[in-house]
Amino acid sequence: MSSAMAEERGWMTIGEVLSLLTREFPEISISKIRFLEGEGLIAPERAKSGYRRFTDEDIDQLRLVLIAQRDRYLPLKVIKDHLAAGTLRAAIDPQPAVEVQPEPAAVRQEQFAFPPAAPSFDVSSADDIDPAALFSRSEVVSRSGLTDPDLGSLIDAGVISADPTGRLTGADLLVCRAFAVLQQFGIDDRHMRQAKNAASRESYLIGNAIGHLSGSERTEATTRMLRSFSDAHYWLAVADLHRQNPSTSGRPGGPRRR
Repeated sequence: MSSAMAEERGWMTIGEVLSLLTREFPEISISKIRFLEGEGLIAPERAKSGYRRFTDEDIDQLRLVLIAQRDRYLPLKVIKDHLAAGTLRAAIDPQPAVEVQPEPAAVRQEQFAFPPAAPSFDVSSADDIDPAALFSRSEVVSRSGLTDPDLGSLIDAGVISADPTGRLTGADLLVCRAFAVLQQFGIDDRHMRQAKNAASRESYLIGNAIGHLSGSERTEATTRMLRSFSDAHYWLAVADLHRQNPSTSGRPGGPRRR
């Protein structure tokens, strides 16, 4: 049954919910949805025939539960407690408790001067690293600044993965270089897993958007979308930092992308 018909009737079947969420949560299954229902984490209405009827609210709650498991590693009992208290969304995406006093626009601009335009990141200037090239584990360690245990933690967390021969790509090496810097500020492999999940969702979006293209058109569109997502990430972070600390003076420089 089409999504338009599901929208018209106001609910979805469990199969339709599975189709809706599979791209965002590739490991989801009907048995997983039934299990979460059995644990009391979702409670879709049942028709007289026994079939489940998922409303938009049910689907939203299911999505929150799946994100809490995947991105925050919360146990089911903790998720259930948050649901009962109405705090699950806040637990997944906590907002900084910062009281911002209203100020004249001119003053705000002086305190935190946003650059007039987003930087255009050139991902082709990644030194001499070919993202598709293959490197041994020891080469990645020596060229990224990570220790071998650090590299192992990224692999164990699913942030990067080696091929059957144990080799990693140049793109993996560049991820490790970024992690080596972020580590200095207390970022660990769990945080990188969240970044990996976000990047995976974006890759699905890009893949869908360029699926009808081929050749040079596909390459150009992919490059433009990747750069635009990079710009969006940068400015979303800048905006959040401004909200957390509106008295920050000066402006951040655009990152040097590799």
